[in-house]
Amino acid sequence: MLEYNGELGAGGVNIVSVDGKHRGIGFFRRYELSPGTRSFTVALNIPGASTKTSTLTFVAVAARTYELKYQIQRTSATGGTWRVWIEDKQTGQPVVAEQG
Repeated sequence: MLEYNGELGAGGVNIVSVDGKHRGIGFFRRYELSPGTRSFTVALNIPGASTKTSTLTFVAVAARTYELKYQIQRTSATGGTWRVWIEDKQTGQPVVAEQG
């Protein structure tokens, strides 16, 4: 399972697709995962900023819970840097990270 406990809507990130497929309309906090290679495309959601996406791919292990985390460092009203990663909740260790 993948959980997302960050901001929903403006000021956070939004999962755009799961395994290359549009994930549906609305905001979701949990995604049930089958074991194997999984891919999440994540978009930065800051009003006025250009759309930026990052794709995270990792191997999901049965009975593990993962968490999508992010950090945004704004340098202006429309810019800045961000990074997004997926952590194994049981160990607290990142399983994959991308720099936006």
